[in-house]
Amino acid sequence: MVAAILLTVVFMSGSPCLAQQQFTLRRVEFVGLKKLPAQQVIDASGLKVGDTISPDAIDTAAEKLMQSGLFKKLGYKLRTNAGEATVIFEVEEASRNLPVVFENFVWFSEDELAKAIRQDVPFFDGTAPEAGTTPTRSQRRSSVC
Repeated sequence: MVAAILLTVVFMSGSPCLAQQQFTLRRVEFVGLKKLPAQQVIDASGLKVGDTISPDAIDTAAEKLMQSGLFKKLGYKLRTNAGEATVIFEVEEASRNLPVVFENFVWFSEDELAKAIRQDVPFFDGTAPEAGTTPTRSQRRSSVC
C-alpha cells in the first residue's frame, strides 16, 4: 500500500500535467483530407500558427471541427519539441454535402449571400454538411438581423 502511494506521488510530481503545458503552434497538418483545402479547415478550427496553445485548445479545435459536420471521424496527434508543437489531425471527411438553395432573398444576389456566409463559414462552397452545427449557424444569425 505504501509503495502504491509512493509510486503515485513520484509519478505526479515527476511530470507536469500535459494539459497545463503551453506550446507555440508551429504547424497544423492533416491526414485524410480529400476535398477540403487544408487552410480552410485550419481556419474553421480556430487554430493559428504562431499562437501559444495548450492541449485543451487543441481539444476545443477538434470538437469545433467535429461539430461542423465536415468529418465522420477525427483524431489528432500532438508532437512537441522545445516548447513548439505540431498538431496532426487524422480525418475522414463526411461523405455527403447537400446543396444550399436561397429562396426569397430578392434584395441580394446569390454571390452576395455566399460572400456573407463565408464570413462566418470559411469553407462554404455552395453546399452544407448533412450533419453537425454548420447548417444551423446562419439560421441563428439571420434571426438577429
